Amino acid sequence: MTDNSIKNRAWPWIEGLLLALIVLVALTMGGESARVSYHGYLHTTIGEAVLSDGLLPENPYHAGEALNYYTLYPTLGVLIGRLGIGALWGFAIINILAALLMGPALDSLTKRLQFSFAVRRASFWCMLLGFNLLGYYFAHGVSVPPLGAMPFAILEPMTNVGELFSWDARLQSFVTKFLNVSSFACSLPLMLFALSNAIEDTKRSRLLAAILLGLCAALNPLVGAFSVLLIVGQALLCNSGELMSQIITWAKLGTVSAIIAVPFIAPLFLNAGASAAPDKQLPFVGDGALFNILGPCLLLALMSAFVVLKLSAKQRKVILLASILAVLFSFSSLPFSNEYKFPRLFAIFLAIPAGSMIVHYVKGWVPMFALGALVILSIPTMFSTIQAYAYWNVSQSLPLTTASNGELVSRLADDNLPPAIPQLVLEAIQELGSDTVIMMHPRFPKVASMAQGNQWAPALQHTLLVDRPQIHNHAYNPEVLSRLGLVVSFWGSNDWPATADPGSYAPQPALSQLRQIVAGRSLAILSTATSTASHDYLNKLRDSGDVSLVSKVGDVYLWLFPAVHRAGEK
Repeated sequence: MTDNSIKNRAWPWIEGLLLALIVLVALTMGGESARVSYHGYLHTTIGEAVLSDGLLPENPYHAGEALNYYTLYPTLGVLIGRLGIGALWGFAIINILAALLMGPALDSLTKRLQFSFAVRRASFWCMLLGFNLLGYYFAHGVSVPPLGAMPFAILEPMTNVGELFSWDARLQSFVTKFLNVSSFACSLPLMLFALSNAIEDTKRSRLLAAILLGLCAALNPLVGAFSVLLIVGQALLCNSGELMSQIITWAKLGTVSAIIAVPFIAPLFLNAGASAAPDKQLPFVGDGALFNILGPCLLLALMSAFVVLKLSAKQRKVILLASILAVLFSFSSLPFSNEYKFPRLFAIFLAIPAGSMIVHYVKGWVPMFALGALVILSIPTMFSTIQAYAYWNVSQSLPLTTASNGELVSRLADDNLPPAIPQLVLEAIQELGSDTVIMMHPRFPKVASMAQGNQWAPALQHTLLVDRPQIHNHAYNPEVLSRLGLVVSFWGSNDWPATADPGSYAPQPALSQLRQIVAGRSLAILSTATSTASHDYLNKLRDSGDVSLVSKVGDVYLWLFPAVHRAGEK
């Protein structure tokens, strides 16, 4: 049977479809909890800012400051959501499509490297099941939260080998990256397709590789940087042509990639001088990069070692180069500690020789029995991961929900518990002038978390004056803390309810300085009658005509201050 047979062309799509169905089931059964995941609200807010302001938007969490983030991925999610399904489903669809493409993408690469049909099939299953294969058994007998809790908490024991050592708890299984609102997963098939076309090394395939590389870098600059080094490195190592000719060729092609990627990653460079958050040691990062690599990838590494010397020179060069780069990135210090993601890339490339090892040694009944036992052993880890996301049950604690038209609206938990921001007030905020800045107490109900930022932000459609420290407002930047200090002085305290603290309560001078920060723009303030000390102060200003009451629903008030001139200007 030729390599272009229906079987050869269909099987990679069947494998991708299986992975896509796994992702779809988890994201559907998990409801809004799974689709919001750890970063859904945050990426929705950024995508809305791009569609409102263009490719160099204002930071939606910090008025007056430019966004320091890449923009293609959040914009795509929001654009898909505008078809009527909502941004959260938009991001879910991107992940489902990425999962679908993983089968054909890995097959394309392994086919270009001249691996057999059987090895290509085994490589996919090694990639899907081999990462942290024994995690379920490491967690067996360990006390974990019941189903319905955050998957991270349920699956974290999978990354600990008793008291001996542990790895980053986000490296639970291969599929988890497709269950999070993240640009990492959707960049993986583009990376594999780009490398495959680069290896083919024809004029047409090199151009296609450059286009795919540009898209990969635009979606996720870190995976893009990895892919650039890998593709250029394999071109220099594997092609018999003159070295300088290869360098010139890929320098020209790099221009094509840059034209595609730069418009979407420009904010990273234009705002590179912005202060970034200092490294913060998180409790789940494990015992370092070495264990991040060895822990989830050990079995794949051992399987690969059996056959690495049996590979052809080209196969060995590509796989070793990719593996070395993945290890180097894993040991690097990357923005927001993203180096933990690269053991997954290490596992993808290890899965190829691991698949070759299976095909090479599986002959007769005994090896087949051993292989079957290995597959059975791996299934509980995969099943536990899917189950944890499918039963994630925190939707009622989220402030927003997706309406039938795809818009995010205030969630009504029950008739006796109205939303912290009633829908009518939310709509009044959305109708304010486009340059209006929103201010609310830093501990307003359901406002903030490190991973999501202000959880009301994606539905506000306006820039926040300040948010509590999180990754997209340059946490611990003196300017952030200064604004938060003024906001606390205005409200009365950093606690909720915000009762007046004689030592810090100074609403008049604080408000004056806050309005100066956004001089030239109107300032809207969310207040509650019973939970903030400044409510009476705002009512007095209203009586004197200094502020207008835009909306009032129950205990929640929306006030609007007109723009003021900057001090010293007429």
